Amino acid sequence: MAIAWPWLDRLAARAPVAIFVAVGRDAIERVEDLSLDARIAWVASPRHADVLLVAGRVRSEDAPALRAVHDQIPAPRKTLWWGSTPFQELVLPMVLPLADEASLPILSLHTRVSNSEPDWLPDVPPNPWQGLGPNGQGGKDMMGGVPYGRPMAMTDDDSRDGLQLDQTTVQIGPFLQTWPAGLVLELALQGDVVQHARVVHSPCGPTKGLREGVSSRLRSAARLLRLLELGSLAERCLRVAAAHDRCQPVELAALRAAVRRSGAFAALPAGLGACRLDGAPSDIRSRLLAWLGNDADPSKDATTEPKPKLSGLLLGLEWNEAWLVINSFTPQQLHGMAVPEKAPVKGDDNTTNSARSAMEHAH
Repeated sequence: MAIAWPWLDRLAARAPVAIFVAVGRDAIERVEDLSLDARIAWVASPRHADVLLVAGRVRSEDAPALRAVHDQIPAPRKTLWWGSTPFQELVLPMVLPLADEASLPILSLHTRVSNSEPDWLPDVPPNPWQGLGPNGQGGKDMMGGVPYGRPMAMTDDDSRDGLQLDQTTVQIGPFLQTWPAGLVLELALQGDVVQHARVVHSPCGPTKGLREGVSSRLRSAARLLRLLELGSLAERCLRVAAAHDRCQPVELAALRAAVRRSGAFAALPAGLGACRLDGAPSDIRSRLLAWLGNDADPSKDATTEPKPKLSGLLLGLEWNEAWLVINSFTPQQLHGMAVPEKAPVKGDDNTTNSARSAMEHAH
């Protein structure tokens, strides 16, 4: 016999609505402001979400990834298209202009538990593999192939010490929390070390009409602090940025002191992400410190010096370090650094050069 606990139902009803956000063009600032609403929780995995929020225009090349994200959300699930164009085959999708507030529509969607949305993708493996090859795993001989639609890891020399370790190639992006909107990277990983990196799709770019100033830099600092699991400081940066957007006076000295006391600068290895940027050498520490400074003149950053390639900065780094480096650039900077690159031809010298560069970075 089931026991009813009305007070438990009421307590669960007051829990924040878990949303997974797929960020497209010109929407990241609106999404970050929405994350300050205590009634809404922005979760890192679609498997933990109740509602899918598609914010901003989604590029055609990102549509398959969006469909895959949707189908990972457990039923009952709902989708809100916030400043986005729904897929044509959807029946009565909920659409909201990006200029409108999304909090109340999200809360109302959460209460509609019936008539959950069906899958957007057919229930078939992404790559044919069953029965292919002499061992039925989709590859040649005993190795290779794409069992269950995922490339099989293959042993290769680790460029740091020559040990035989499994190397697997994965694509990361375009929809992740604390990840540049639209960026897709192809990485060859041995363990958690990046042996090869390639930009498949560039990020969506900076929000149209938004100049790089105090607000933009504080939002960049918030993304990096959130990745360091300093959520309260990240929220504080966003609130100060929102106040600046409302033309309210802001004082950055106290915020900068709080970040120092948190140990954030000590947690960032010295020299990580080192490169010449905007005419001067910098690393993650110096970029975070500059974001928390008082200088808001965008013209100071104007330079004709070419920006470094993002893929080159990731070689030889462990995955957690690579993610920090990716988030250590503003959208304006990253847009000129993450340019799509062609896939290397098998047997080409590009692979050897990448491994050699990874070894040099690791040392």
